[in-house]
Amino acid sequence: MGGDKVQVSPDDLRTASRAIAVLQEQVDPDRIGSMWSDQELPGSAVAAALAQVDTAVVKATQVMGYRYVEMGNVLNTCADAYHDSDLDAAKRLSAMGDLNPE
Repeated sequence: MGGDKVQVSPDDLRTASRAIAVLQEQVDPDRIGSMWSDQELPGSAVAAALAQVDTAVVKATQVMGYRYVEMGNVLNTCADAYHDSDLDAAKRLSAMGDLNPE
């Protein structure tokens, strides 16, 4: 792939943005629901750990949802300011940084 170029148009960027919006809907914590019950092993260390799982799932899905919204906004902004290349889109997406910075 070293020298290969990808052809991208503003419509392509908007289509990608719409696809990402669908992903955002799929990571809705209310849609995923409760995954574990702390009643499985009442009083145990496992039950205590399971009680925290839903909170972690909600937080993780919220973060992912926000990231998808941000990616979609970046793609739409790039589509609106398109300059015959996708370099702006690549730079803006790269500027978002890591999902889980160390």
